[in-house]
Amino acid sequence: MKLYQIPPRIWMEQDAFSRLPKEAKRLSASKAMIFAGPNIKKAGYVSATESGLDAEGISSQVFTDIEPEPSDNTALKAAQVMRGESPARIPFSPPTKLEMLVNLKNAGESRLVIPEALLRQAQQVTTPTTP
Repeated sequence: MKLYQIPPRIWMEQDAFSRLPKEAKRLSASKAMIFAGPNIKKAGYVSATESGLDAEGISSQVFTDIEPEPSDNTALKAAQVMRGESPARIPFSPPTKLEMLVNLKNAGESRLVIPEALLRQAQQVTTPTTP
């Protein structure tokens, strides 16, 4: 088993992604895996990050087949890609478990009305607390 330690550095600023290549070099990385959703790629951040890593002599792989709130299957697919498998050769696996969680406080704040039939199907319903 390999243990990977994630350095506790978090930058919250405009263009923070541009720090990645220098940080990867500081950590003596020789290769990097870039995980990003399709909109991040479309915005140009992925190609800018790839170019920066390349300039630092760090090879990179890109995985953008990510949905919002990624499933376990997405993580497993990303791991297969990291091991060299072609994404086109990995069979599609739909989620095996779907859960519906309803937050009535947020729904109310958004003026959404959730039908009772839908609430009965939910695995978890969070209700607002009264002060």
